[in-house]
Amino acid sequence: MQRQSAPPLLIIWTRLHAEFPEIRNKDSHTSIRECSGEELCILWSSGFIMNREELCTQSRISPQASDEEILVTLYREQPDRAADLIAGAFAFVLWDGRRQRMLAVRDRAGINTIHYSVRPEAIYLSTHAQAIASQLSQAPRLNLKKLALYVNETVAPDSWTYYENVRQIEAGARLECTRTGVAHGHYWRLTPGKLFRLKNDEEYAAAYRERTKEAVSGLSRFGKLAITLTSGLDSNSIAASLRSNYPELPLSGFTTATPGTPESNEWEPGKQVARVLGIPLTGVLSDEMWPLSDPDEITCNGDEPPLSYFTERWSGILAAVRSNELTHLVQGGAGGIFESVRMAYADLLLTGNWMQMFRQIGQHRRRSTITFQKLLRAGFISPMLRAYAPVYLKRRLPRLNPRYNGMVQWLKPEAITLVRETLPSTAIAPMMVLPGRAQLIQTVYSWPYRQVIAQLSRQASRFGVWIHCPLSDHRVQEFVASLPPGQLVRAGVQKIIVRNAYSGVLPDEVINRTVKITPGKIAFRGLRAESGKILAIMKGMRLSDLGIVDETALRHHYGKFLDGAHNDTAFFYAIAAELWLRRHFS
Repeated sequence: MQRQSAPPLLIIWTRLHAEFPEIRNKDSHTSIRECSGEELCILWSSGFIMNREELCTQSRISPQASDEEILVTLYREQPDRAADLIAGAFAFVLWDGRRQRMLAVRDRAGINTIHYSVRPEAIYLSTHAQAIASQLSQAPRLNLKKLALYVNETVAPDSWTYYENVRQIEAGARLECTRTGVAHGHYWRLTPGKLFRLKNDEEYAAAYRERTKEAVSGLSRFGKLAITLTSGLDSNSIAASLRSNYPELPLSGFTTATPGTPESNEWEPGKQVARVLGIPLTGVLSDEMWPLSDPDEITCNGDEPPLSYFTERWSGILAAVRSNELTHLVQGGAGGIFESVRMAYADLLLTGNWMQMFRQIGQHRRRSTITFQKLLRAGFISPMLRAYAPVYLKRRLPRLNPRYNGMVQWLKPEAITLVRETLPSTAIAPMMVLPGRAQLIQTVYSWPYRQVIAQLSRQASRFGVWIHCPLSDHRVQEFVASLPPGQLVRAGVQKIIVRNAYSGVLPDEVINRTVKITPGKIAFRGLRAESGKILAIMKGMRLSDLGIVDETALRHHYGKFLDGAHNDTAFFYAIAAELWLRRHFS
């Protein structure tokens, strides 16, 4: 069922000479328009406008208009605000012939990627970084800083690619190209808005249900939808929202079944949700869908190595979706924003809610094995230092940085230096924001969910499937960013508002579950089963030649993993990076 990707779109504008950009290749999974020097046209677009009905009513556009026609109308009415008005993962490149202006806009969620390079002779835009790098040089140069960050499992800035001289438009940003210059800026960034102050949990839950209703409203246009049903809350809450707001909408559930690995088996909880919501369920057997089980070893293109070790599992789900003649898959990606605030005790302390703080700490300690020292560090000291520590201290103590997860043992000294150089020294959130809310904003910009969803979307395109992540909708994320931390975490339990919003709708086992079932056990088993492949990859590594990986230290760590001394699978990223280099930089 998997199909080959079409050649990547490439747009070249030699702005000092040409009247119109040159368009090469047509990506079959996106919309592209043929036009030559017209006053206004869409060169390329990807994704969907989710607030079509609202925009059509406001601008008196026919409900039958395409998304591209809606965009053109919005641009004619408000050239500098068209992107601001759109909700949904919709990205585009627009040509304004009258102004001799090319405008490239990436969606707020970052699901659709647009790469670019500005050279003296031309401006290059493409859906793939490698396509631009190949145009610039027959031997593209690697961005070693990003490669070192990847091996260390550390998130790189959103604008970086793995190629020097090639950048990526950031999520929620636009690139404006004219004959006189190029400007890159954000039209949207998630910032802490005015704090919501509702009366009780019931009012917060009702407000959240309304936001999810907005986020899923545009999905009804696609007819039949596939949706992942798991043991967790994210996808299941979206399924509940779709079912309650659109009871006649055909939904098909998909989950992974691993009878040989009970710890990772999501069939039973998925079946419970499917039964309660009245959704037919398909189980995808994935006991052996582990890293390197694919004959090609890893799933990746020339742009980047895989961002997780579950690409094989996703290939199984996507193949099942397509074999059921479905082309739109809804999933709970970006639900991790609800988990960004691990403990809100510092906020309770600073706002004087001491009785509530002590009550929650007591409940937390009774239901978990957390020590008082760890609670003190994670609930008070760490969030306050990360939010309020002065810049000079953050430069000297990288642990205070939200992107810092420590250093893996197999980085060479020069790679350690590269990683530390990239860590920002200032907090993203303003100083006066409480630590819990600052942690939420910092997590959004340091957690790799944008890159993971974008990569999953590209993987899905090879199967002819569109990925939809309603929880990445900016209206949902702005709402979450304005919640009191107590609606996100309470007494150590995450996703309080989601649990309250769908209590009585989803099964109690799902609502009350505090530890999600994950495919981790399958990954552990697979990475031991593929030891022959992995040990061979760890010899004569190009990563070692580049000054990033110490092979001896890497093999020692993997040997301990094989012996069962630990389950730290961070070595996978060195393996994946090495395979990616060998495939695309031979």
